[in-house]
Order: sequence, then structure tokens, then C-alpha cells
Amino acid sequence: MNQSVAAVAVRADTVLMAQRKAGGAIGGRWEFPGGKVKGDETHQQALKREIREELGVDCAPGVRLAQTSFCNGPHEYLLYAYQVQLHGDRFNLREHVEARWVPWSEAASLSLADSDRALLVLLLPRFSAAI
Repeated sequence: MNQSVAAVAVRADTVLMAQRKAGGAIGGRWEFPGGKVKGDETHQQALKREIREELGVDCAPGVRLAQTSFCNGPHEYLLYAYQVQLHGDRFNLREHVEARWVPWSEAASLSLADSDRALLVLLLPRFSAAI
């Protein structure tokens, strides 16, 4: 089965969310940065590559926080969320129009991609002390 990874970067009581550029199935929607695992990459390698490609910074992947699944057309994916430490906060956005630190209490009000909304439901109880 195909696999994707999502980066959960936490700072105080906020989480980093990114808004996709217009176009495509999730254009304009908000998401946890990340993407598809390619070839024989580990989840950690895919996270590092995706964060570098999407945000222009390096990261240190940490513990796996949650797992869900989603469909993209005819393809089914397992989506794994990992807590990450970002190395830098000056983003060079390539696939997004905006990235911002969102209070956990407001994250559910964003227009999230369905897969990221499913992850958020799993993550909120873990970070409920931050709300």
C-alpha cells in the first residue's frame, strides 16, 4: 500500500499548518506539511525530503503520533504523522501560499484536506493540554 507522512511541528500551544496553492484536488486547503514516501525511503527520510522541498528548511523527525488512511483517486494511502523539530523558521514556500502557527484550539476551523482533518481528530486529545 502507498504511504504518506505528515509533519507535526509544535511550538508552545500552536501547530504549523500550510495552505496549498490553488489547483488540484486539495488546492487552497490547509494541511500538515508532508507528502508521499518514495521508493525505499524510510518515513524519516521522506519527512526530511518533503519538508526541505515544501518549506525550504531541514527538520529532525521524532516520534510517530498517529496513523490514518485516505484515498487519492483510485489509490489508497496510509498516512503517518510524526512530531518534527524544524531547523529554522524562515520558510521558502514552494507548494503552499502560506504557512503559519495555528493555535490547536483553532486548527479545526481551517478548511483542511480530509486526510489532515482525520489526523487532527487523532492528534487533538494528545495536545489537549495545549488547548
